[in-house]
Amino acid sequence: MVGNKMFSLLERRLKKIKGSNCSFGGVSIIAIGDFFQLQPVFDSWIFNDLSKGLTALAPNYWKLLFSFHELTEIMRQKDDLEFALLLNRLRQNQLTENDFAVLSTRTVSISDPTYRTNATHLFVENALVDNFNLQYISKLGSQKVKVKAVDTVCGDLPASVKTKLLSSLPEKQSDTANLAKEVVLAIGMKYDLTANIEVTDGLTNGSTCELKLIECKTTSLRPSIIWVKFEDARIGANNRRKYSHLYGKDVEKTWTPMFDIKRSFTYKYKTFERIQFPLRPAAGKTIHKSQGDTLQEDPKVLDAHVIGIAESRLISTDENDDFHVPGFEPPVRLDQKQTNFNTRPPHGLVLYYRNDCILHNTVTFSTPSLEFVIADIISPSKGLFQVVFVYKAPNCKLQQLKDTFLANLLPDVYLRHPKIIIMGDFNIDLNTGNTSFLKFMRDSFCCSQIVSKPTTSYGTLLDLIFLNFDSKVNFETDVLDSYWSDHKVIYVAIETQ
Repeated sequence: MVGNKMFSLLERRLKKIKGSNCSFGGVSIIAIGDFFQLQPVFDSWIFNDLSKGLTALAPNYWKLLFSFHELTEIMRQKDDLEFALLLNRLRQNQLTENDFAVLSTRTVSISDPTYRTNATHLFVENALVDNFNLQYISKLGSQKVKVKAVDTVCGDLPASVKTKLLSSLPEKQSDTANLAKEVVLAIGMKYDLTANIEVTDGLTNGSTCELKLIECKTTSLRPSIIWVKFEDARIGANNRRKYSHLYGKDVEKTWTPMFDIKRSFTYKYKTFERIQFPLRPAAGKTIHKSQGDTLQEDPKVLDAHVIGIAESRLISTDENDDFHVPGFEPPVRLDQKQTNFNTRPPHGLVLYYRNDCILHNTVTFSTPSLEFVIADIISPSKGLFQVVFVYKAPNCKLQQLKDTFLANLLPDVYLRHPKIIIMGDFNIDLNTGNTSFLKFMRDSFCCSQIVSKPTTSYGTLLDLIFLNFDSKVNFETDVLDSYWSDHKVIYVAIETQ
């Protein structure tokens, strides 16, 4: 999916590559896509004007240069015309009462005996996808092998430096040439390719296959060949002919051999090489990744039950409609006063809660250096939560924070309540060994801190989550990258009881 920023980058790069000032360097462009797909990640729609800085003055090449031709014949559901027309009405938000009735017949409970666990499951977040795939693999009774990547540092560096650099490599696949640090291979598991191996043979990033056989050399436990079966029999046909001499009596002719590959990537100004099988578990996928797929069975779409919080720089003249989040109520805002009308205030708080939740009560506290919102939120599936979202400016002293919490936060927090969440940007770096604040929160609020990873691009742990949950409440927490700030996103997800 290409957004307007990526489209503009392509235009500029083609000019440089071709050495021409003509639009797109004089290269003819044919753009093919679907305007009803989700918006590109970290980008805007391709047909929108650029809006950031001086780019707002740039021409919109999509509107200026491209003609639009719509393909009207439906191919994927052409054998089921009624269902195809229903899907078209769904994406155009024009469903009829009969359409709703038909769609309701497609819903199924996880506890239903007819629930198809082997159907592709769709999620809205990568963390939910990873968790589902791990659980799916653990339930398989087939052969499993963990394959760790073989990493090397390029360049003439001391061994001790290379060891330190290798230990600092990120877990995120997109930072390491789309090759995972570790892949769990399981017979019978679905996988997607994560790299383009041979485009003319269909072995491209995103192609889905099922793992059928793992072969290891007699002198090594690391797999040398893995055999997979692609959903589309045309994928891998050239490779099957090329490696026909590798087929033994236990290998079916429709299976395709896969080998580990080597890719180079740059991380923190150093170049690395990684050897790994280019596979990603795909029993569960994000909706974004599944948009190009033709699924032969009904996918199971699982939504996250979310309470959203964003650090804000809104001012009183900003309308709620301009910052609407679909599926969420208008935000509870704690705006800072605007002292300089040429710039926005440096911080503020915004609390979003989902439409099916009830906001029972709120208490707010705000000063130029410290602010928080206390909210009682009733979730239909998880009951009553008391949530506190905090922002502490770097110039706010630790003792000032403790005194304010005792005077203004403690009276409004129900210490006997079984579900209290206190989270936000505390600007207290726990990686420096500062434990006095943790003891203060345990003694005063009976809460423990659960974030363990760095929460900024500089390796500091400033954004914290405190809970008072007992051992019967299952939850998970993680830190996600963000492109708009040097602070990362923190979250806690609580399992439905």
